[in-house]
Amino acid sequence: MNNKNTYIDNNIVVVVGKIRTELTNFKFRIESNETVNITTRAGVATYISKEGQDSLINRAEQAMYLSKQNGRNRITVAEQ
Repeated sequence: MNNKNTYIDNNIVVVVGKIRTELTNFKFRIESNETVNITTRAGVATYISKEGQDSLINRAEQAMYLSKQNGRNRITVAEQ
């Protein structure tokens, strides 16, 4: 992975991490006025030159499954 991709991957993790934190901290209330805790798992992938849409989505999906396997509140960056 070159430096540009590392920079992009790090930025993606920061942005998704902020979204994850906001969802975790938000107090969701259901009809009975109880609060529900939210956890988030995410998989992200950066576009590889000339990569097809299906391949990009598949890599992000595989990263998301790795996040699910590794517990709550995880972000996994797909391999290039």
